[in-house]
Amino acid sequence: MIKVRHVKTYEEFYLLGTGFGMYKSSRPGILWGNLDPHEEEGSVGMLAVCDDYGIIKWFNSKSLRVIEIDGHEIKSSQTESALSCPACGSSVTEADATCPSCGIGFIDG
Repeated sequence: MIKVRHVKTYEEFYLLGTGFGMYKSSRPGILWGNLDPHEEEGSVGMLAVCDDYGIIKWFNSKSLRVIEIDGHEIKSSQTESALSCPACGSSVTEADATCPSCGIGFIDG
């Protein structure tokens, strides 16, 4: 069993699984309308968790930290230094907007 903690509210949850959210939106362009639409797209890594009452919630993966795995606590200094890029696995910091190795962009959550 994996326990996680929300980085802002410090609520604790049990990790159920992971998901990958993708989005794409389009709106008419200024000059040519639908002939030249403005498009936005991206993806977000999400985690499914539940509380002590079994209520399932979804959170952005950057907003949670692992605190315990099978009863063994994770030291807080290890969780801060153990951040890695989900695409290539290289070490990143919370301040990085993109991975210095592969260039993938991160969404702040």
